[in-house]
Amino acid sequence: MRVFVAGATGVIGQYLVPSLIAAGHEVTGTTRSPAKAAGPRQAGATPVIADGLDRQATIFREWTKAARAA
Repeated sequence: MRVFVAGATGVIGQYLVPSLIAAGHEVTGTTRSPAKAAGPRQAGATPVIADGLDRQATIFREWTKAARAA
């Protein structure tokens, strides 16, 4: 199953993403900074850099890319 995790590097996401990968799911997860993108990537997920509080970046740039990749 394809799963999208908002906050893949957050308190819950950092544990959820590896669990989902281990269960055989294809995971895409968000993080707000490029520096934190390595975490989801090392776990086997596809990281998406996006700040959900930055309306323009969220609507136009990052979410559009993720949606097209899905």
